[in-house]
Amino acid sequence: MPSLPLIAILLSAVATALHATPVGAAEPAATYFGGALGGELWYADWSSENQWSKEGVDIEYDIEPSFIQGYHTAFVRYAGRHHTTALALNYLTSKLSKDTPAADPHENGDGKETYRQIQALLDQRIGNGYVHCQVMRAEFDGTVRITSGGNAFDPAKGDRFPVKTQWFKADTLYLKEVGEALGGIGLRYISYNKPEATSRFVAGGPGDGLTTGGDLVAGEILETTYRGYYLLFGILDKSYLGIPTEMPAFFDALFYLGVATAKNDVLEDHDGFGGGVEASLGLKHSYRFLGDRGKLTLRAGYRVLYNKIGNSQKEGTDEHGNEVFRVTETIDTWHGPFAGLTLSF
Repeated sequence: MPSLPLIAILLSAVATALHATPVGAAEPAATYFGGALGGELWYADWSSENQWSKEGVDIEYDIEPSFIQGYHTAFVRYAGRHHTTALALNYLTSKLSKDTPAADPHENGDGKETYRQIQALLDQRIGNGYVHCQVMRAEFDGTVRITSGGNAFDPAKGDRFPVKTQWFKADTLYLKEVGEALGGIGLRYISYNKPEATSRFVAGGPGDGLTTGGDLVAGEILETTYRGYYLLFGILDKSYLGIPTEMPAFFDALFYLGVATAKNDVLEDHDGFGGGVEASLGLKHSYRFLGDRGKLTLRAGYRVLYNKIGNSQKEGTDEHGNEVFRVTETIDTWHGPFAGLTLSF
């Protein structure tokens, strides 16, 4: 049978392949964490930008603030650092001790020390990963008003369009500890609807934005449904998962980009482009109970979510051979104070 030091060498090689943390680095602090449940309220104001002001079109968005409700859960990818590695090591050493009792790390001092070194090494190199899922939803009401339609928009000056929006966001993140923070990558889905400008645009040369340069020849306000399917990544405070830390303040930053669609009476669910950024800043406090097995973490702060979706669909060509597009673009910002509680265990 192989000796315990030989197994230590083999396990070290496996751990090195899984995660390139230097052997001499300090062992990370215990996470005290197995899962989490939480919720929050975000009082958000919704601001939209008019994309056609340079064409003489003036659109006012008057959307009332609303409470966005959020719910989240998280669990550890492994059962726990020491728990996971201890299970593996107990299995290996129990197999050894059946044939070579002297190799049992629980029966001699040298074995115990080697056992602890292997466990610490695996903890240090493999670490813990967390899977975090969050859903947020809200309803927004308001109006969109045309104050100037320029020469192209059908609506007359002063026309109003009601806003009745079902807003939804869902995130799934895989998170790893990065020093005193969490680094994550995952997926984000956003959907909402609102009256927005859809324009008929004739391309005529180089330009910027969604289309080539050209002329806005027609436009109208249509109830449009936007959906985004994004790759999400960012840096988050550990309190995001309800993990207590020494610092009283927190900062979270998330970035996302991917495919987005816009659908209304004249646009189909054609793939476009979308992306944005989300940032939160605030204060936190954790309460420990059940012999330090449970933590209740309160976070309160201010959040800003910036989202941009653009969609351009080719309609055909005009009598001069210029390409004609149907175009819609929305830039929306939700911002305001929030507060949430997370129970971790």
